[in-house]
Amino acid sequence: MLLAVSEGAGISLLLADRTATLRFSGVVYRRFTEPEPVGMLAVAYREPPALAARWFLDLAREMAHMPSRS
Repeated sequence: MLLAVSEGAGISLLLADRTATLRFSGVVYRRFTEPEPVGMLAVAYREPPALAARWFLDLAREMAHMPSRS
């Protein structure tokens, strides 16, 4: 994703925490202005979910109940 951004062929959204560790030549990070956008995410998987999908779903459920970090 960041390669496409650095070549002028794309944009990307990142978690703010990741911008501190992901450095890429030609890429500049900007925060959204207030009010920051919010949205919902969805996950699609086959039934029954594979082991990796079950782990991901467990983690997603756990993170959904965590307070947001500002």
